[in-house]
Amino acid sequence: MLKGYKYRLYPTAAQADFLVRTIGCARFVYNKLLEDSLALANAKLHLDAAFAKFFAGTAGFPVFKSKRKARASYTTNDALVTEKIPNPRNLREAEARLKRAQRALSRKKPGSRNREKARLLLAKKHEQVKNRRHDFLHKLSRRIVDENQVVVVETLKPREMMQDRRLSKSIGDAGWGEFVRQLEYKARFYGRTLIQADPWFASTQVCSACGENGGRKELDVREWTCAACGALHDRDVNASLNLLRLAD
Repeated sequence: MLKGYKYRLYPTAAQADFLVRTIGCARFVYNKLLEDSLALANAKLHLDAAFAKFFAGTAGFPVFKSKRKARASYTTNDALVTEKIPNPRNLREAEARLKRAQRALSRKKPGSRNREKARLLLAKKHEQVKNRRHDFLHKLSRRIVDENQVVVVETLKPREMMQDRRLSKSIGDAGWGEFVRQLEYKARFYGRTLIQADPWFASTQVCSACGENGGRKELDVREWTCAACGALHDRDVNASLNLLRLAD
């Protein structure tokens, strides 16, 4: 059973003035949050997350933002904004260097010091590719979690998709499994909601404008026109809009 207590305060004139001003400030903040909707509400949520990390011992006490030092931005859910993030293709970009290092290794005498040096050099280049990929995924996943309260992702099967030799290298280079893993633990830590769509959810087949299912489309089809309503779709943007509805 919970008990409640009431207390009568007898503040001094200075204390009474402070209480009145504090109540007025609290009312002003509440009304501004209500008036400006999600922009200020998101700012409050960001401050709540900062205090949560402070009390969890994973960050310092929140600091005041400055016009000079703070990033001039805010987050809101009032408007729908679509953005396509290109795959940096770290492996593709480093492929020529990796091939040269691999050829240099193959020319070295087995068991020699030069072969060991060449082996370490090749391993270092592979590690650099991995680190660049992880750095990109960490920054992107953190940005997504910072700017959104609910995140919806497709449930892909990279191993099955990589059976297509034409696409296996690009799919592996994207690091989808690692990306989802990072989203999962960051969403959990910052109190966000992560929704993973059903593997059979037809995000690329359904028209986001009218809901008509246009059927299966090959991976090389990047744009298509809905036969029912005539809407022209970018494959990825259309899929993202269909996934967004799962957050409702």
